[in-house]
Amino acid sequence: LPDVDIATIETGLNIGSAAYMSVVFPFRHWAVGIYRHEFLRYGDDYHLSRRPVPGFPFIYFPVDGEFHLKGEQYGLALALRTGAFDWGASLKIMRFHADSFIFRGFVFQGGEFGLEELLDDTAVKAGFSFGVIIHFSPRVQFGFAANFHPLFTFDQEVLISTQGQEKELLNAIEPSLGVPNQIGGGFAVRVTDQFVITADLVWIGLSRIFQESGLIYGTREGEPRLRTPNITADNYNMDDRVEFHLGMENTIFIRRVPLALRVGFFVVPERLLRFTPVTDPATPYEDFVSGTNDFVYNALSERVNLGVSAGLGLVIAGRMQLDIAYSQSRTLKQFSSSIVVRF
Repeated sequence: LPDVDIATIETGLNIGSAAYMSVVFPFRHWAVGIYRHEFLRYGDDYHLSRRPVPGFPFIYFPVDGEFHLKGEQYGLALALRTGAFDWGASLKIMRFHADSFIFRGFVFQGGEFGLEELLDDTAVKAGFSFGVIIHFSPRVQFGFAANFHPLFTFDQEVLISTQGQEKELLNAIEPSLGVPNQIGGGFAVRVTDQFVITADLVWIGLSRIFQESGLIYGTREGEPRLRTPNITADNYNMDDRVEFHLGMENTIFIRRVPLALRVGFFVVPERLLRFTPVTDPATPYEDFVSGTNDFVYNALSERVNLGVSAGLGLVIAGRMQLDIAYSQSRTLKQFSSSIVVRF
């Protein structure tokens, strides 16, 4: 096909930031803490060259985008020990900033045009977490935790139609984005005084990201969807997923200094947005939009993401703990470090 350059490129930016910081005040059977947690820091600048859409000859789909998300939460946490049970709860204020620009170009029925989506806003909501650890014995523990997150609503996202140098505002909406809730459980077994095995399963409610999202545009504010009446938010979905983590730690002593050696394995299913095509399109344009979205959101196969991790932990003078870790899988390369100081 003429004027088509098909190329595969990697997208994504390398980002480093302080993800967690807390101060804890312990008492006899309870403790209180304040913390800041950066639960999301994502950036992606990408360009996709013109390429055909299968089933629609002479339709090309170039894409340019800049996508930056930052989510952080500030919380007050309380922990309480009652016999064999350790209880914990946290109330948090969550702040979500979204900054994105996406351009999609089209060639359809002899005409060339594009759509621009722009969003730059910050939303603030509250969330809640709680958990419990059960000490079955000095060597066996079981834990359960749940995180409940809010639905963020942003003031305005605009959709602009472009044709040459001309631009026209098509719509402005107040999009919402749900942060997935999480429920997990796991155990820890101390096989010897130095060797510990841990494992956990975590359910992540990814479908909540797009529930009541309002990310599907109409034609103009207050007008019916005349050109794509059968394409609504229900056509877009992301399935909930379950992650599995397994870890082992062995502690050795170097001149009375404890050194923890850690290895791990994890299974993280891919998180892909899917589109349900329209079976009986009402207009040729709806047929085009449905076919394009089917190609964009359903062409990639979903695979299980297997990964490994390794790390070290060192305690200095009984008051300072240093930890480093590295994780790698097919889609993830992550280095992390932490420091704990006891006063």
